[in-house]
Amino acid sequence: MSYLIQTFFSLFLLISPASAEEDKRYLYSGFDKVATYLLSEDRDILNDCQLIDPSIQQSQIGGIAHIAAELKLSSAMEELHHCGFDLDQKNQYELTPTALAIMLGDWKTVSALLALGVDADGVMESTTYLGAAIHSSIALEADCNEHARVAIELLEAGANPNAEGADGFTALYTAVLRDHEGWAETLLAYGADPDQFVRRPGETARQAAVIAGSEGWLKKKAPQKIMKRCHSPS
Repeated sequence: MSYLIQTFFSLFLLISPASAEEDKRYLYSGFDKVATYLLSEDRDILNDCQLIDPSIQQSQIGGIAHIAAELKLSSAMEELHHCGFDLDQKNQYELTPTALAIMLGDWKTVSALLALGVDADGVMESTTYLGAAIHSSIALEADCNEHARVAIELLEAGANPNAEGADGFTALYTAVLRDHEGWAETLLAYGADPDQFVRRPGETARQAAVIAGSEGWLKKKAPQKIMKRCHSPS
């Protein structure tokens, strides 16, 4: 008899209001559930804050803001911010949601995160946010591409064009090294210093340009922002 009473008491605890409330609070507690919820047309994060597990982690991606960045859900960032989710959280690879969006060339999500106060001078892996965006932009061999739009968003948000990444390179030095006149001119227009000593190569961008025969890029009195059309794409 005591066994039956004990069993009944255990079942009662499982269906008690407190337990039910706890289950409801974390209705979206797994990666698949959270991803499906974020993608749903009728999601209402502001009203569903208490239903989402704040400690959600996916080993390869990160927390809920990382998941939203991976899914390119720029519209979800403001809602997550108002719910108190950490937009600067790093995953196991030391990447923030902003870094993920930059890697994906998702300028809309980058723009949304910057508007919410994310640091435009953040770092990722061995470089700065700006350096990573420009490196990817040049790799695509097109003046105006998604990564170029990301770089323009960062510059417009006040990213320092003279900041060095862990690799010791500035964005301007990278542009000169990669023989990209368009980005060299654009960075100069945003205040890049061609005479700043770059730590790792041990020279300035101007010295590198002279060696490459492209010093003419750095002598223009009024460099044009040829990437400006990427700032507000249709």
